[in-house]
Amino acid sequence: MSLINDDRWVPWPLSVKIMPTMIEELLGRKVRIVYPEDRITEEYQPGRITIYITEEHLISDIKSESDIPIE
Repeated sequence: MSLINDDRWVPWPLSVKIMPTMIEELLGRKVRIVYPEDRITEEYQPGRITIYITEEHLISDIKSESDIPIE
């Protein structure tokens, strides 16, 4: 696996579409589940995982907010 170590733009929060996550890494984390019709707020919660669900109840994306608090 290669790491991105140049100046390319990286979306935030990180998405598993660019950074695969092992399921066991999600254990014990705060989670937010988002369905297509849901409205979500943009407040930041360090370490939170957001799971996006399709109308067919499939996971379409998982995003992770950094554990480092924003000041």
